[in-house]
Amino acid sequence: MENLLKDFGSSDLDKIKSLKLMNRKDTKFIFHKDLLFEMLNEISDDYDILEIEKKRIFKYTTLYYDTPFFHLYKDHHNKKLNRFKVRMRKYDDSNIYFLEIKFKTNTGHTVKKRIEREEIENNLTENSLAYVKNVFEGFAAGRCHEITTLEPKIYTNYSRITLSGKNIKEKVTLDLNYSVIGNQNRAFNSHVIAELKQEKLNTNSPFYGILRNRGIKKTSFSKYCAAIAITTNEKQNQFKYVLNNFLKIAD
Repeated sequence: MENLLKDFGSSDLDKIKSLKLMNRKDTKFIFHKDLLFEMLNEISDDYDILEIEKKRIFKYTTLYYDTPFFHLYKDHHNKKLNRFKVRMRKYDDSNIYFLEIKFKTNTGHTVKKRIEREEIENNLTENSLAYVKNVFEGFAAGRCHEITTLEPKIYTNYSRITLSGKNIKEKVTLDLNYSVIGNQNRAFNSHVIAELKQEKLNTNSPFYGILRNRGIKKTSFSKYCAAIAITTNEKQNQFKYVLNNFLKIAD
């Protein structure tokens, strides 16, 4: 993997931030890692890769929060729009922490808000809860009663490669070695969870085109929802098709 990534031109964090894709259209794909090895050679002329201190693959640790009765999970399961996801993320290689709230609008766009924290908070502090409340009020004030019941639910880990388009305004994240840490620990080392982030869906994307030519279709996969569905008894019938396809990608 490291050798294949050497063919990409490098991009720094400032360039990635300059894309300003905090309000965006996300398109997700899941496929076997063997396919990624083939694809990287084909897209190296179209994308730069995020590089920080000579590293091109970065580790992430994420703790997700939900209400005691999994209201945020169930909103996603029931295909409710105007829904939230709340998480604390550690960027392991830089030792930076962010409290992040993602909001899926009724037009299918994803808006992300975040604030830096000093550590992963097993229980959200008053300051963090106030931030979450402020974000919820900005998008859906009627949901604010849920804030005080948020509790830690599950951890996920993975390694990420981040690409930025040279000739098109988009970002591609490639997540590898996705693992779940909860009542059951599960690791999915053969999977690539890819996400194409654009202001609006542009199928002229080189990345999108390569996947389309290989018959890889977009999916609605959520790392949080998959983790809960795989490790708990919460209802998951709406996720079964996606989960079955995900679990078929075996070592």
